[in-house]
Amino acid sequence: MSMSNKNTLVNYTTEISVEKTVDEIIKLLFDKGASSISMDKSTDGEPKAVRFSFPFPAIQQQFINYRIEANWQGALEAMKKKTDVASRYCNPTQAKRTTWRTILYWIQMQIGMSEMMQGQIEQMFFSHAINADSGNFVCLELIEFRQKQLTEGKNE
Repeated sequence: MSMSNKNTLVNYTTEISVEKTVDEIIKLLFDKGASSISMDKSTDGEPKAVRFSFPFPAIQQQFINYRIEANWQGALEAMKKKTDVASRYCNPTQAKRTTWRTILYWIQMQIGMSEMMQGQIEQMFFSHAINADSGNFVCLELIEFRQKQLTEGKNE
């Protein structure tokens, strides 16, 4: 069954400001035990990404760092492609609100899944984990490493 005809975009009608949503994200992360919560800003001063750390229970006194970037340009492009998204919603301001609101709900879902013992918090956020040494996403480094192994014929 194809989902191409079904609108899978959520929150695209939200009227909640980026600032309010970012505040909710920071409060949620803080309330759930995250530390070192910060925001990256774009050159125009708008929120670009949220960074935070959660304790890594396997190693005492260690934290895993995460970064979630708001790619509102991608959201805008997706909104424009959907025939059931009214054109009045297809603008940068709305795409930013939509992106940040979706990030908030995604974070809520990951924390909820962990609280329901469907996985540990580090599993839920793995795709956004940052290698402290390189500053790169761990999952992308893993993919690159695996591709290199396959290219070199080391399929173990």
